[in-house]
Amino acid sequence: VETSLQPHAFIGNASNVIIKGLIIEKYANPAQTGAIFGDGTSDWTIEDSEVRYNHGTGIRLGNGMSILRNRVHNNGQLGIGGSGSNVLLQDNEIARNNYAGYYYYWEAGGTKFFQTVRLIARRNYLHDNAGPGLWTDIENQQTLYEFNVTSNNRVAGIFHERSFDA
Repeated sequence: VETSLQPHAFIGNASNVIIKGLIIEKYANPAQTGAIFGDGTSDWTIEDSEVRYNHGTGIRLGNGMSILRNRVHNNGQLGIGGSGSNVLLQDNEIARNNYAGYYYYWEAGGTKFFQTVRLIARRNYLHDNAGPGLWTDIENQQTLYEFNVTSNNRVAGIFHERSFDA
């Protein structure tokens, strides 16, 4: 039997933080929060890391966040989600998220973004998520999906919903 007490590995309002080469696992974060919790942050970079087996979301966005070359898998609700402007999601593997069985039309699967401005999702591999792979819902603007590969996600590979230009 394993149990977790800490809800987040990284949280705060600092700017220009780099998280690199780490394994972030088994945090007891509630739904809609991240083991890496970027709300209220600016210009964080998460790179070359593995984010896995967290209860809620693996990575929650902040403004100017770059998420580069990570493996984000087997998180309870979502791999990556949240809102922010000038966000780059590039060269990641996002797989097997929503193991806790959240209702995926609420918010679960590979990713879910809301109210982003200039979100770029490039060269990511999204597979075997229990919900959509890439999902933008509610007032996302200037979204660019480029050279992503999706397979075997429970809903759509890319689901652009109630948002603007993509």
